[in-house]
Amino acid sequence: MSRKSLRGAVLVAVLGLGLSAPAFAQQTLEGIPLVWKPTNRKDAGVVNLGELLNVKIQVQAFVDTRSARAKFGENQEKAVPKPVTTSGNVAEFCTQNFRTALKQYGLSVVPDGGDIVVGGEILEFMVIETNTYKGEVRLKLTVNRGGKTEWAGVTSGTSSRWGRSYKAENYYETISDSLLEATTNVIRDEGFRKALLPK
Repeated sequence: MSRKSLRGAVLVAVLGLGLSAPAFAQQTLEGIPLVWKPTNRKDAGVVNLGELLNVKIQVQAFVDTRSARAKFGENQEKAVPKPVTTSGNVAEFCTQNFRTALKQYGLSVVPDGGDIVVGGEILEFMVIETNTYKGEVRLKLTVNRGGKTEWAGVTSGTSSRWGRSYKAENYYETISDSLLEATTNVIRDEGFRKALLPK
């Protein structure tokens, strides 16, 4: 190879590295949006809703009580963990999808003027990635009627899956399935359903 050809090859290689470096630097999942992406419908089984079908349920905006509100995931495959954070609002995400899930199970959810009011605190909302993705959502919920608390409890949901390393889609699917399972579990709870019943 001539000296001129060698210089050309080196220049191409350097330019190639220069072009690929920004792309490599962008391999981060910080400040990404929150996307609702459940992979399967959690089934509550046969639940006799009975009189609950006529109860108007108002779900107040949830409160995110976690210290790191933007963080919802972490890749721990290497010595230095890689965080997953969102530009979205976790409280709004949980509130909206909790409401939607209740509707899908046949309950009547109203924006205001409900017979009962369900409030919630977000205690855990996290996906940890090692060799698999493992998610957990924990919600502290209350059922209030006329300003009086009829029921209070904690519901949780988990999810795990295999997937390509450090991919947003896998974090979305895992956290969505975890939230959906947490909702399903509270619907199964006899105390929660009893608190919804008309007095």
